[in-house]
Amino acid sequence: MQRSDDENRWLRLAPGEMVARKAEHLVRFLNAPSGDEESQRVLELFRLCCQLEALGPRPTIAANNLRRAINAISSDFRVRPILLGQEWQWTAAHPGKPAREEVKAGAKLEVTPVFAFKVLTDIMTAGMLHRVKKCICGMWFFAGSRKKTVCSDKCRAKKFTDSNESFRAERAVYMRRYRKAAEAARRAKIIKQRRAKKAGGKSQRKGVHAVDLPTNYPG
Repeated sequence: MQRSDDENRWLRLAPGEMVARKAEHLVRFLNAPSGDEESQRVLELFRLCCQLEALGPRPTIAANNLRRAINAISSDFRVRPILLGQEWQWTAAHPGKPAREEVKAGAKLEVTPVFAFKVLTDIMTAGMLHRVKKCICGMWFFAGSRKKTVCSDKCRAKKFTDSNESFRAERAVYMRRYRKAAEAARRAKIIKQRRAKKAGGKSQRKGVHAVDLPTNYPG
């Protein structure tokens, strides 16, 4: 069977690009979460998963406690898989609710809490959950590289301006302290020189004595 153009483009994506595409859905959810209980569970899962990934693969008591907490929260989800194009997605499976049997290939599911949780698991499995960061503007975004810390050029410019202002303020404080310390050192040096000069004058005066002149001259 011949694949569609959308499917071919998806298959040509590198693993990192695939994760980035998926992360867009999680970012959308994080930036506009609803106040229902299921959404709050996903937000808590995201927080716990970020902590777990930051601990690294080494087994520790803290990591085990986080896994137990994650499994306890995730056990409340009831889901069923749906095949969209070449990728499986999750959708909520509530008892008594009719299932969605017909989904067009290439269609996009709404970013529901369950869908956001599915994307969260995919990104964490790829070891790239740390790339989901919060910008200085308060919006979540997926960082294309480890060094990226802002979501847009506007925020990058603001960060540069803020950092310059902060640097100038810190530099001003440093220079005030430096000049104060330099002035104190200069005054201390002058005082030391004056004391040394005064002490030297006293020692010279103490060293002057009357000289006994000879009385016997050769004949």
